[in-house]
Amino acid sequence: MKFIDCVTIIADFSTILIAILALFISIKTLKSQNKHNELSARPICEMFTGNFNNELVVEIHNKGLGPMEIIEALFISSDGFMYTNLYEFISNEPGISYNAIPPKKILMSGEKVILVSFNDIPSFQQTKLVQILSNITIYISYRDLYDNTYTFDHKIHFL
Repeated sequence: MKFIDCVTIIADFSTILIAILALFISIKTLKSQNKHNELSARPICEMFTGNFNNELVVEIHNKGLGPMEIIEALFISSDGFMYTNLYEFISNEPGISYNAIPPKKILMSGEKVILVSFNDIPSFQQTKLVQILSNITIYISYRDLYDNTYTFDHKIHFL
């Protein structure tokens, strides 16, 4: 076997080895990039409660970077009653503005949905509503772009 034939075989083998190594690195990088994209586009569900002068509000916000598709929203009282909106707990109170969360509701990054809002209410009624709402836990099941499912389970709390 000539010297040139050995060099050619080594060069060919090296080329194949480098190609396989490049393919492996590309696949590993692609998986890492996909995981990064998935984590970057994750929605983050947060609740905002406001107890201001003559005004009460309960909102759900998407603080993540990706859209949040709400699968289910339940409101559970401390005595076990379960409803699909907050209105059921306070339906006999005047001056209510509320929104039920429809199935498949999508909140884009930075968007919010107002669950219940009271404006121009007297302080005695505001105190009563704070007591009623403070006994309710919000349970929200939602998913991201990649069909990962998350849950948000939080008791309503006013400062």
